[in-house]
Amino acid sequence: MTLYKKIILLFTVTLLIYSCTNQNNWNQYLGADRNASVTGENIIKTWPENGPSELWSQPLGPGYGGASIFEDEVYILDRVQGEADILRCFDLNTGEEHWNYRYEAKGEIPFPGSRIVPYVDKNYIWSVGPHG
Repeated sequence: MTLYKKIILLFTVTLLIYSCTNQNNWNQYLGADRNASVTGENIIKTWPENGPSELWSQPLGPGYGGASIFEDEVYILDRVQGEADILRCFDLNTGEEHWNYRYEAKGEIPFPGSRIVPYVDKNYIWSVGPHG
């Protein structure tokens, strides 16, 4: 994973962790209300001088998708280029992978990797890979 991808993943996970609680999930693209806003939470206005501390990281394939948080779990759609899509579920606090669901998705796309943010509620998880 390139440094740029690690920074983007770290930023995304850090932002989501700072902005989410069990009552205020970031469970879809742009958050719970799809307006990229969080209410009722005290969010820092500036980063510390050395940036936020890394809570955890996981190696993922290339892509531009984002993570969803529901309760204490992080969901992300990963891709093995030309082979498969993998929906992954991580523990929000430790980064431990709870489970993954891999399905065949052969073929190439013009830009590698996933571009979606899974939608999560108490009953279902929805995601659409780059091949639809």
